[in-house]
Parts: sequence; structure tokens; C-alpha cells
Amino acid sequence: KNYALQQGVAKSNILVEEQSSTTRENLLFSQAVIEDFAEKGNILVVTTRYHVLRAVLLAKNLGIKCDGGGSKTKLYFSVSDLIREWIAYLVIWRKKYVLSFANQLFYNRTSVCIFLWVLKVKGYLHMKLYEV
Repeated sequence: KNYALQQGVAKSNILVEEQSSTTRENLLFSQAVIEDFAEKGNILVVTTRYHVLRAVLLAKNLGIKCDGGGSKTKLYFSVSDLIREWIAYLVIWRKKYVLSFANQLFYNRTSVCIFLWVLKVKGYLHMKLYEV
């Protein structure tokens, strides 16, 4: 907010949501206000450059039309930011992939058994195989 004010953005055009603890909560809490502003112009979600892609994807999944702006990040934050974002992507998409894998496992039991058998024969799998 302070940076935007320093750059000449009118205070009435800056919205800050301060109750959330996650990006998804932030977007949900802001959604009504965002929709009011969306009629007046473009919405810009500003966050760190490592976080901007996930923030915009979450917004679009919630039906919020927006663009993303990533701010510069100090180098010493880069590694932890990358790790945190990678973990966050796994959390976001885990249900999708777990359900997809379960679906494939259920409908393609034979394929899974053959795949496990090949791993066992090639020596990559060191465990007993049970019929699925």
C-alpha cells in the first residue's frame, strides 16, 4: 500500500485485505469488493514474483478476472519462496491428482500390475507384489 501511495496511486484506488491467513482466504474475503471495482477497470493482484502465478490461478478458479504483478524479492528469500510455492502447488492440486491416480488404479488394475511386475523383474522394486 505504501509503495503504491508513493507512486501516486490514489488512496481510494488501493484495497488491502488484512484478515486472511492464506491466499485463497485473501481472495475470498476480497471477492465482493473486487467485483465492485471490476466494473470500473482492471484488477491487479500484486504479490511477490514467486507467488504471483499461484495467486492469479487461484483468483481465476474463483471467477475473479484479474492480472498479476510480481514485486522484486530479496535474493535470500528466493530459495524459501520457491520451496514454499512448490509445496503450495502440490497442496492445491493434490486432490485432482490423487483422484486421477485412484481412478486410473481402479480402472486399469491390469496395467498397474504389469507395471509393478516390470519394475520387479528389472530389479527396481524390492518388495513383495500382491494382486490388486
